Amino acid sequence: MTVYTLADVVSRTRSILYGAGLGEKPPIRQAAADALETTTGQTTVFAMLAGEGAKVKNSDVLSVYDPSTEADAHVVYVLSTATDTITGVNSYLGSPTITAGDLDSALFEQNAAWTGYEIFQAIETVVDSLLWPYIYKLTSATIASPDLVDGQEAVAAGTEVITHAWQIIGSTNHPVAVSPRQPLEVSTSLASTGLMATFDWIDGSTGYYEYREKVDVTAHARLIALGAAGLLLGGSLAEATLERTKKDNTEAVAGRGQAANAVWRDFLTLRQNISDELSKRLPQRIYIDRG
Repeated sequence: MTVYTLADVVSRTRSILYGAGLGEKPPIRQAAADALETTTGQTTVFAMLAGEGAKVKNSDVLSVYDPSTEADAHVVYVLSTATDTITGVNSYLGSPTITAGDLDSALFEQNAAWTGYEIFQAIETVVDSLLWPYIYKLTSATIASPDLVDGQEAVAAGTEVITHAWQIIGSTNHPVAVSPRQPLEVSTSLASTGLMATFDWIDGSTGYYEYREKVDVTAHARLIALGAAGLLLGGSLAEATLERTKKDNTEAVAGRGQAANAVWRDFLTLRQNISDELSKRLPQRIYIDRG
């Protein structure tokens, strides 16, 4: 499986959003090589490249273009301009706080429909809430010295479901029963990882088990980007609907509504297809219940 970076997912999400023909791409502005950032409370003052300040007006929103990490995804609400000096709201809408050097030579999107910070937030929502239990990663682990008394073992951190367990005795692979109610969350004084499962070991040979864990942003970049774009399109659709008396917002409702439906349908279809493929790899499980 190809391993992607967070930046890959952000770029794919941006391509879906702006590739949907939902209006012009936002203008790009640039900060000075030394932006001379000064932050006091909720306001920040910084310098734009010569001549750029005249292109910015009060109430504009400037968001760092294509930030490499969420920590770089600064968003500023412009309060006032003076030649090429901008005074604005720092950490606007919860975006990262600006400190000295953060905006040197930075490129900004001016009044972007979706800021870089919003894209990062949407990606996190998809990874944290919309993939599991449909999409997961299968991982194998070993238990070097099985507990033959009660079979209770600490299992890997991140284990959501143990799919099966086995021991190799001689040259034969023997299935090992495992409880369906495991893993349990327990004190780290009982299990080093905070997760415990019960196995019905055959003997003291090394034990093996395979488990499902949640995927992170480095896998399934296209799926995550589709989900993030669907969330953002849906959010902008709701916002436009609130002011649909305006002609441009009426058009936005229609265009973004169609795009949101198409993107969301593609996300759900792809998620189901990947889930179906993963299910073909699952073995028959043997469960025990000591309760």
